[in-house]
Amino acid sequence: MRNPLRKRLPRLLRQDGKKYIVLFLLLSITIGFISGMFVANDSMLLAAKAIITDNELEDGHFELEKQATDALKESFEEEGITLYDQFYKDFPEGQENGKNAEASAGSQQETVIRIFVNREQVNLSSILYGRLPERTGEIAIDRMHADNVGIKLEDTLYVGETPLRVVGLIALSDYSTLFKDNSDIMFDALTFDIGVVSREQFDALDAGITWQYAFRYTDRPANVNEEKEKSDDLMVQLAVLAATGGLYDDEDEAKAFADEADVIKGYGDVLKEAEKISDIIKPQQEELEELQKQAEEKGKELENLGQELEKLQTIVMTDPTQIPLLQEKAARAQTLQTQLQELIDTLTEKGQSLQDYLEQEEIKQVLDQAQEILDQDIDFDYWEEAADAVDRNGNKLVDYVPNYANSAIHFTTEDMSHDKVMAEYLLLILVVVLAFIFAITTSNMITADAAVIGTLRASGYTRGEMLRHYATLPILVTLFSALVGNLLGYTLFKEVVVAMYYNSYSLPLYETKWNADAFVQTTLWPVLIVTTINLLIIYRKMRIDPLKFMRRDLSVSKRKRAIRLPKWKFFTRFRTRIFLSNVTSYLVLILGIGFSMILLVFMVGMPATLRNYENKAADMLLAKYQYVLKSWQDEDDHPITTDQESAEPFDMCILNTIDGVRVDEEIYIYGYFRSDGFFQGVPEDMSGMDCYISRPYAEKFYLQVGDTITLKEPYGNQTYTFTVKGIHPHQANPAVFLTNRQYEEIFDTEEGAYTGFFSEEEITDIDPEQIAVVYTREDITKVTDQLQHSIGSLMDYFSYVCGLLALLLIYLLTKIIIEKNAGSISMVKVLGYTNKEISALYIRLTTIVVIVGTCLVTYGAMAFIRWIWRLFMNSYPGWFVFYMSAGDVVRCILIVIAAYLIVSFIDTRRIRRIPMTDALKNVE
Repeated sequence: MRNPLRKRLPRLLRQDGKKYIVLFLLLSITIGFISGMFVANDSMLLAAKAIITDNELEDGHFELEKQATDALKESFEEEGITLYDQFYKDFPEGQENGKNAEASAGSQQETVIRIFVNREQVNLSSILYGRLPERTGEIAIDRMHADNVGIKLEDTLYVGETPLRVVGLIALSDYSTLFKDNSDIMFDALTFDIGVVSREQFDALDAGITWQYAFRYTDRPANVNEEKEKSDDLMVQLAVLAATGGLYDDEDEAKAFADEADVIKGYGDVLKEAEKISDIIKPQQEELEELQKQAEEKGKELENLGQELEKLQTIVMTDPTQIPLLQEKAARAQTLQTQLQELIDTLTEKGQSLQDYLEQEEIKQVLDQAQEILDQDIDFDYWEEAADAVDRNGNKLVDYVPNYANSAIHFTTEDMSHDKVMAEYLLLILVVVLAFIFAITTSNMITADAAVIGTLRASGYTRGEMLRHYATLPILVTLFSALVGNLLGYTLFKEVVVAMYYNSYSLPLYETKWNADAFVQTTLWPVLIVTTINLLIIYRKMRIDPLKFMRRDLSVSKRKRAIRLPKWKFFTRFRTRIFLSNVTSYLVLILGIGFSMILLVFMVGMPATLRNYENKAADMLLAKYQYVLKSWQDEDDHPITTDQESAEPFDMCILNTIDGVRVDEEIYIYGYFRSDGFFQGVPEDMSGMDCYISRPYAEKFYLQVGDTITLKEPYGNQTYTFTVKGIHPHQANPAVFLTNRQYEEIFDTEEGAYTGFFSEEEITDIDPEQIAVVYTREDITKVTDQLQHSIGSLMDYFSYVCGLLALLLIYLLTKIIIEKNAGSISMVKVLGYTNKEISALYIRLTTIVVIVGTCLVTYGAMAFIRWIWRLFMNSYPGWFVFYMSAGDVVRCILIVIAAYLIVSFIDTRRIRRIPMTDALKNVE
């Protein structure tokens, strides 16, 4: 036999129609949006992941200072990778006869377009509209950027000064998010664009080339952990190979080679000095040898002449006629004697001079060192060939980005995954809140039907039958809401979420996939949660004896004495009794307001945070202009200088973190020449490894004065450990500040060298070809520009949605409270109280609870959002805090109170409609 209680369900649904309609709307709209997010999210994630195989996605890429030689590329590929040229050129992008596209983007920055050649082997393009360029004069650009700035197919786009016709709108597999640099905090689809052209057009465009190479592993890693380990090793190997011209791929061997090369270079310097000495003494030695030779010749001639004189002396004694000849020979001998003595004196003098020169300590040291070097078995020919190889093939690794760390590839999928997790939590919280609302509604219904339930139980109805009867409506409403929500999710809301993602990311075309996980999360879980909570509450009620039901005594614990209240005014004590008897309902009311407030704080606080960051951007920079030079010297080795009075030189490099809240966070290391200029607040007398750090670095990594920090080279294993001596108020990015003397000692840079200039005014007297990059306020605010474009308008829209959610929740819960107290309200009407006085008892109490509860949960909601914000910022480079002004906080509170005022007007009318006869119906 059918249970006759089923016939009562439609009547109960009609009686509480407004309540169930509100619950249905809350559930169905929430489930619809979450379901749409799940479906769109997973469908687009599948499409994004398909790019990895379908579009031959890179395993990473790197940039070199100059183009790699064939020999160097061969040495790279010997490390188990296949290289692909992926050179690019950056240009200003313009529309309307070369006018920069910033007007369309609504940004103050110049729009930059990065031009590649059509990809054919790796990082292929997904064509969304049109086609790829095939000849000169054509270009295909990123679809998302085109939408943002209003570029369409067949429009003319100026790349620098060159007009090109847009023939395609594409999504590049390695630029699903438009990050200009991997270290940027936020992508920039407003002032950064990607384009591909034909090879002929690329060669015709006049600009400097960035020598980027994509690579894929020959032996693909099995998992992410293996990929990380492999890519880290590869990074060091590539850096070493580039620095040694392909001679070595092991850092230790390269260091040993470099050390030995330094020794050989030192040897060469010694031999060169010895050669200079040799060049000095060789002519002197030759002169001495010549003098010695002349002296020997003179001595020999003198000796021969002496022998002749002895013979002539014998002959003269017998032949006087030979006397003149003897005299002549004697005179000649005297002359030779004089000449010989002069030669000997000169030889002695010059020999002594040479000996004195060779006896000098520095000369003896050089000659001794040279002799030691010559006595060693050194293959100078090998070292000469190695030096030639380094000169020919040597290069420098200036950037390395493995696939797993590439924000342009993974930011989209990671963000969508985060969105899904957040949506799951929001749905869970809302469903739990609504489940308790269902439970309170049902509990109040059981209280109202107590006498009937007692009679039915006495007539033979079981607890199970009564439990199923009262649990049916909440379960059916939840199930129907879930089904309608899923229907909306697969149709209306899915398209809303897809539009949101396409507005922010460069994604390929996708195909909607049936999502079993979405069905479980948005249908089975809500039904299960509502069913479980309601069954537990109803079961607890149904354990009461039928007799107690008939007496309307539904307490499940021993009766306690009422709390003795102080001798307050009657109305105050009356309100206190009402609060104590409805404390559970009021707690659920505050919980519902808290849930709404969390959403509201985020929706109001996010735009406020972006505006605050943008407004303070000028104060965050050390200078209005930061010029980074390619080299501190010109082609003639003269220092590059400027006449700009406000300009101040600085040193800079980048190191990476090895621990803390984020590994491989880029930390800017500044070396300052003056502490009274742009680096005010830092001392001039720091030494050793002492340093100052910026406030963002301290806040993000929980650092204090006295802590030690260890950083490493981006493309090597060299680490540096600093001691924090102070915190600088610089707010732009995580940074470390050193004196230039410390910087030169720590990083072994040339004395007097500098990286660039800080300036309050634009520098115009430095050749643009000597400038690597210029940082300005716009580089800081591009994160806010992009976020404002992507979600700014949605935040304002959702803030009103949150207000509506708060209104509906307050409406439901206050309605439950009034219905629960309908008998009491009717009784005080019988006693002669007016509707105004009754409203003062019930509405004013609820108003106090709402206002106090709203203020309390606002503080909690802000603390919760700040915690979530920190977790979010810890996952990305850079740092700025979540900010809400007092006005923003007041706005959140006023939205909730405004929603309550609307509800209180409805509640006042509801109280007026409660008849006095209800009090007589409940008389036992």
